[in-house]
Amino acid sequence: MTHVPGDPARPFDRESVRKKFLRFTQPVLGADKAARILARCSGVLATGAFSQLIDEIEQACAVDACSR
Repeated sequence: MTHVPGDPARPFDRESVRKKFLRFTQPVLGADKAARILARCSGVLATGAFSQLIDEIEQACAVDACSR
């Protein structure tokens, strides 16, 4: 299979990345947490504050793991 979305011949644009991220994270984290983490990802690219992103991901996953 060639030229699938994300392939160099068909690169993802920002909207495609956003949709894919939310498609995989919303069922696990819920819409609000997924949107917050996505927003934090955008901020991290601008600020380099990766530790805050990792903390938020760990907290979201820990809370969801306990509720299952």
